[in-house]
Amino acid sequence: MVQPKYQRIAENLREAINRGTLAPGNKVPSVAELRKQYGVSHITVMSAYQILVDSRHIENLAGRGYFVRKPVELRRDTLKNMLGFGFRPLWKYNPGDQYFNEVTCGIQQTCIQRRFSWVQHYSTQVLDTNYFDLRNAGEVRQSFLKTADMVDGFLVDERIPDELVAELYAQIRKPMVIVNRRTKLPEVDCVYPAVQEALLNALDLSGKLDYSNFILCLSEWRTAGSLTEMLCESFFGHLAREKIPENRIASIPGCSIQPYEETFAKLFQTWKSMPEGKALIVSDIADHLYSALVESGFRPGDNCGLLSAYDLPKAREHNPPITSLQMKPMEIGELSVNTLLERVNGNGLPCCAHTPKAEISLGKTL
Repeated sequence: MVQPKYQRIAENLREAINRGTLAPGNKVPSVAELRKQYGVSHITVMSAYQILVDSRHIENLAGRGYFVRKPVELRRDTLKNMLGFGFRPLWKYNPGDQYFNEVTCGIQQTCIQRRFSWVQHYSTQVLDTNYFDLRNAGEVRQSFLKTADMVDGFLVDERIPDELVAELYAQIRKPMVIVNRRTKLPEVDCVYPAVQEALLNALDLSGKLDYSNFILCLSEWRTAGSLTEMLCESFFGHLAREKIPENRIASIPGCSIQPYEETFAKLFQTWKSMPEGKALIVSDIADHLYSALVESGFRPGDNCGLLSAYDLPKAREHNPPITSLQMKPMEIGELSVNTLLERVNGNGLPCCAHTPKAEISLGKTL
C-alpha cells in the first residue's frame, strides 16, 4: 500500500529530529518550503504538522510557526512529584522473575521515602513476556504518551530497545533512566550491576579450582545491552583470553523459556560430549539445576561446580547455599529512582551509566 504523502513528510521530519538535524528549538521548514519540496497542498503539510504535534515532536508558536520542542526545564516549584513507570507490571508477583521483583521493590520503597508517587499505564503489560516484540511498540508508546504530562520523568524497562527509547525521548523530552541494562543513548541514564567484573572474579577463582570444562546456561534476551549479553561477553571473552579449547566451552541458551526438563537434557547431552574433566556450570536457573544434578549423581561443589548468574532469593536461601553473583537488586531499584530524581531536579552533568558493585556470594557449590 502506498504511504500517504502527509505521513511520509511527517516521518522524514521525525527522522531529522531524532538524528539532531533539526535540533530542539529549531524552526521546522515552513508550509511553503514543504509544499515546494514535496509538491503537495497546504492541507497535506498541515496534516503532517499535526502528526508531529500529537506525538510531541514539534509545537506551534502562535505567529512564528512550528518549532522542535525543547526539553522541559523542570524546576522544583513546578514538579508534579510523580514518576512514570515504563516497565512490566508490578501488580502481580512473578516467581519466574524474582530478580526484577526485588528491583521493583527497591524502586517503590525509594519513591515512598522520597515522597514521590508513581503512575503506570495498563499498556505496559505487553512487556510482561520473555521477548518484547516491536510489533507491540504502539502499546508501549501509548503507555508513555498517555502519562507524559502527569509525570516528571520515566523509569524505563530493560526490555524496551534503544531505538524505541530514543524515539520516546525525542517526543516526550523528560528525564529517563533505563533500569537494569546498559545503553549507548547519550541523553538517557542507565543503572545496572557490574556483573561483568563479578563474573570475571568468579571465573578467575574457578581457574584455581581445577575446572576444565565450562558451560553457560542462560536466558536468551534479545535486547542489546541486557545483563545476559554482558554475562556472555565476559564468559566467552575470559575463556578466550585464558586459551581454553573450544571443545571445552559450551552454551545452552533460552533456558528460562523452555521446559526445565528440556534444558536439563540438553545440558547433560552437551556435558557428555565434552572431554573428560571437572565442569563449571554458570546459569540463571541454578536452584533448579542443583536438584537435577544431584538426582543424576553429581555433587555440586565436589565433582562439578554451579554458579548462579543472578542474585536470586532461592539461590541465597538454598540448602546448601549456591555460590552466586550478588547483584543487590534492591540497590539497583534505589539507585534508579535517585538517579532519575537528580535529573528531575536539574543535574546538568552528562548522562552516564551507574553500576553498583556486584560481588561473589561464596556458597557451597564452587
